[in-house]
Amino acid sequence: MRSVPVGGTVGAPRVEQFNEARHRMLGLQFKDYELEIREHLNGMFQKESFDFDRDVTSISVNRWAHGYSVGNPGAVGRQPFGRITIANSDAVNSSLLQSAVEQAWRAVKELG
Repeated sequence: MRSVPVGGTVGAPRVEQFNEARHRMLGLQFKDYELEIREHLNGMFQKESFDFDRDVTSISVNRWAHGYSVGNPGAVGRQPFGRITIANSDAVNSSLLQSAVEQAWRAVKELG
């Protein structure tokens, strides 16, 4: 299952909507996710053929806030600081895995 929370401020700039959605997602507790999953599955399947407590043995929740990355900070956001280099979705204008790998490779090369 996948959930992509969105900002509730209709018409707001994309950056504001993404920040609102990211904040909302990170503010949810595991019990909130479990309740939503329970409601969805119980609504999808017939009562006679599905029992959440019997049929679901575990739930994993991955909250990937990098999916709400916007903008490119430019070279300043990626400048090495001593032996520290920055390689994350905020260092590039993309939340894609390929971009994350490219940023990791760039950061490792910067360390020499």
